[in-house]
Amino acid sequence: MMMKKWILIALTILSVLGFSVKCARADNQADIKIDGQFTDWDGVNKSKVGYYHMGNWAVEVGNEDLWVYIDNGGNSDMSIPTQNYTLKVGSKSYNLAFSSSDSQVTITARDMNNSWQSLGDVGTGIIKKDGSKQTGEFTLSLSKLGVSSAKADETTLANSSLGSQTVTGTTFQSSSSSSSSNADSSSASSSSSSSTTESSSSSSVSSSSSEATSGSQSSVSSSSSQANPNNQSNNLGVVIDGSFTDWDDKTKSAMQITGDNDNIKNVSLLADDKDIYFYIEMHPVLSGGYVTFQPAGYELTVGNVTYYLDFNGNSTVNLDEGQTKLVKLGIYNAKDNSYVTLNDQVGVTKKKISQKMGDGSTVEGEAYVLECAVPFSALKSSSNTSGQTIALANRNLWTGQVNVAGGSTKPLILAGTGLLIAAFSVYKFGVFKNRTRGKKAK
Repeated sequence: MMMKKWILIALTILSVLGFSVKCARADNQADIKIDGQFTDWDGVNKSKVGYYHMGNWAVEVGNEDLWVYIDNGGNSDMSIPTQNYTLKVGSKSYNLAFSSSDSQVTITARDMNNSWQSLGDVGTGIIKKDGSKQTGEFTLSLSKLGVSSAKADETTLANSSLGSQTVTGTTFQSSSSSSSSNADSSSASSSSSSSTTESSSSSSVSSSSSEATSGSQSSVSSSSSQANPNNQSNNLGVVIDGSFTDWDDKTKSAMQITGDNDNIKNVSLLADDKDIYFYIEMHPVLSGGYVTFQPAGYELTVGNVTYYLDFNGNSTVNLDEGQTKLVKLGIYNAKDNSYVTLNDQVGVTKKKISQKMGDGSTVEGEAYVLECAVPFSALKSSSNTSGQTIALANRNLWTGQVNVAGGSTKPLILAGTGLLIAAFSVYKFGVFKNRTRGKKAK
């Protein structure tokens, strides 16, 4: 009898310990099962993503892993992409790609801070289809990404093929620990709202986070990364002189033609109340990629007017490494059929870049870089109205367009607020209307 009592006591202690361990694991590790059931995500706040059709996504941060949720909102015209994901964990940036076999997904990564070095497989996932609805859940190993830990508010994910928004990570709270989930749910909701607000340029030009993620072209552009707020005195610090050092602190978007993951163009687009500035660096990952100065095909949209730009009279330049040249800018306005040229508005140089060979070894290459200033005074059908959409496209170089919330940097947007000034987004190739370009390259 006494033995049975001790056995009962021992089993009770073991049960309590087991329950404690289970709770500790739920609270501290908060694992999400990648099983295609998606019930683990029921209590997670999700942000809207998309252009004309909206889906949902979320990023959760754990001690050793990241988890990602994406759905297409049941829209048959919207699919979960397999390429073009940009993941930022602290100061590190990664390009992610999905390869799938049936519903199973393998995630590979390239280190964008280290000459796009391949990190191999870093995670797995599942994408399930149910009629017109697509839903995916994925997990990535922090150690395979080369980081020991991640902070939720410093972890972001963007994909220009999916939508113009950026989602910011939150710390996962297990739905089983209901006593603390309500407080953390409030925190997660606040963080999700913050992510949506960051995806638009600022709260002073967007009345709500839902408006900011509507995907309308007339709305303020969303951002996958943002520059230092260095223009609070209406001074972006950009001078068209061919030195390019004034672009060092400006955020750049890695642009490419859909399906071409090699020929990257690093693009930055800014605006103040006098000029629209952009920077384009040819930087193919592999040696032998496209590094040439492109003089034609640029489409600059300001509000509802598109201007067609060319450089150097639609002619390329041939420079030695380290040599710079100032060339003229041509602006064709299809609205009034006018064409003007401005001297020395485009700076061009040829610089050294780090690239990879097919065997993975690093080599030194050369590529062209340009900077351009387009004065609002030369855009006769437009004004420097605050908050209007300003977009740059070139179908010769990349799919989609890069946007900035531009126009006047007078008090409405920046002065005295310390808000960030660069906002980039990429709109689907299909939203462009077919229009006759200005002049073709010679």
